[in-house]
Amino acid sequence: GGSAVSWVKELSVEVNGYKILIPKGSYGKVKVNDLVTSLPVTLDLGAVKVYQSGMSTAVETDFGLLVTFDGQHYASISIPGSYINSTCGLCGNYNKNPLDDFLRPDGRP
Repeated sequence: GGSAVSWVKELSVEVNGYKILIPKGSYGKVKVNDLVTSLPVTLDLGAVKVYQSGMSTAVETDFGLLVTFDGQHYASISIPGSYINSTCGLCGNYNKNPLDDFLRPDGRP
């Protein structure tokens, strides 16, 4: 059999009506609703913040979502425990059972 390889080309976060795009290789700049913007950025009266954190770009919301991307290969997503059983897709459904992750909201693979 063959082997599969994946990589991150860019990272996109859609939150509070904003589309925040962090392209691979970017440092200190993001696109917000297709407009190139220098960091830090505060949106929606502080409800969404985009900033540089070391070598990574971070998107943080007032409801506890934190997304980081190092601009190359590594992305992470964290959310508070109040979202248990409320997510789906790439994040799984956050019920501490990895066997039923990656399902659609209707339970299908």
